[in-house]
Amino acid sequence: MRLRLKQRWKKCVIYFIKLFRQESSPECIARGVALGLLAALLIPIGMHTVTILLLAFIFRCNKITAFGVTFALSNEFTIPIIYPLQCMLGGYILCDPLTLAEVKTVVSDFYNNVSVAELVNAGRELGIPYVVGGAVLSSIAIPPGYIFALRFARKMKIRHAEKMQKRLEASIAAKNAKIIPDDAP
Repeated sequence: MRLRLKQRWKKCVIYFIKLFRQESSPECIARGVALGLLAALLIPIGMHTVTILLLAFIFRCNKITAFGVTFALSNEFTIPIIYPLQCMLGGYILCDPLTLAEVKTVVSDFYNNVSVAELVNAGRELGIPYVVGGAVLSSIAIPPGYIFALRFARKMKIRHAEKMQKRLEASIAAKNAKIIPDDAP
């Protein structure tokens, strides 16, 4: 079990690095990270794809990075933690605090009796606190996320350029070694 988790963690790190090693500029990749954070924390699941595609074209972001960050933060493992916390944070900001039990009750009522009336009720009770909490969390997460992504993408580009330069130099040295034999006078 522990080995499988370690292997999965390594794969996650590899994919994370691949997000930053794309052909886009570091600024474009960093904008993609910022858009991914915005979509993950502010946009409800199910509307991520349309929102990311629309905003990525407007702000010229890296779409793959935006999708990667969004789905890394907003997935079936993190949603049960992040969404209720966002609703509770939004409730505190709006001076109408929600408890975890209240959030759970509204959501379970909606899923037990799926109807337009329950959807409107859930939207009324949780929609505005969700958006307010998401706006606060995304405004806190986006600036450091952008700065970190920009620095990391620049470092990755520099490392990649250095690696390519070393390969080129090694290739040239190998060609020169073949042309000039070692025992030549």
